[in-house]
Amino acid sequence: MMDVCPICKAAYAGQGTCHRCKSDLTRFEAIEGDAREELEIAAAAMKQKDYESALLHGKRSCSLKRSKLSERLIFYAKALGK
Repeated sequence: MMDVCPICKAAYAGQGTCHRCKSDLTRFEAIEGDAREELEIAAAAMKQKDYESALLHGKRSCSLKRSKLSERLIFYAKALGK
């Protein structure tokens, strides 16, 4: 979840529009949602020991929104997939 508006860096309350700059943030929210979905798919693939799929979905998640969790998942998928 976004903590701050990516445009003006104001604290974000999750209402779709920034209270300060009035930017429409629904696309940013959608991208974050897509990143979360890809990360969930990657985690499920790791549980199934499908490291190739985990790597693919981990990279997709990281390309949408970089996070420590997606970076770690990519690392382990690469390491275990050898």
